[in-house]
Amino acid sequence: MASKPPARKMTVAEGKQKWQEFVLGSGLKNVGLQKYYLGKAGRLARWEYERLATEMFRDATNIGAIIIPEPHQAEDFQFKIWMHAASNGQKLRMFLKSKPEKQKALYDYAFYLDQSATLVSPTVYSYIECFQQNIDMLCK
Repeated sequence: MASKPPARKMTVAEGKQKWQEFVLGSGLKNVGLQKYYLGKAGRLARWEYERLATEMFRDATNIGAIIIPEPHQAEDFQFKIWMHAASNGQKLRMFLKSKPEKQKALYDYAFYLDQSATLVSPTVYSYIECFQQNIDMLCK
C-alpha cells in the first residue's frame, strides 16, 4: 500500500491571498483586529492577547491561509504569554498541547496585534506567516 504524501506547505503569497479573500469577502476590510476578535480595542490583558491569537489562528486554519499537517488540528495548539528572563519582557509562545515543553515564540504581540491593526494590516499577514513557520517547526 502506498504511503500518503506529506501535506503541501502553504506559500506566503497563497496564505496572504486566502486571508484577503476571507476579509474582503466578508466585508471586513476596515475592521480592527482587536475589535473583531474581542469586541473592543485598546490596552489588553495577557489573556486577551492569548485569546486573540487563538481565534485568529483558528480562522486562518479554517479558511486555508495556513496548513496544519495531519493528524494535528487547530485545537491541538495553545498560545500563552510568559516572562522572558533574558529580555526582561513577555513573549507570546505557541505550542502543541501534547508537548508544552516544545515552544516557539511569536512576533512581538503588543506591536503586531495592537489596537491600530485592521484585519488587512501587513502586521496581521506577518503574524499568519509566523503561525505557519511555527507549525512547521513544532510538527516535525
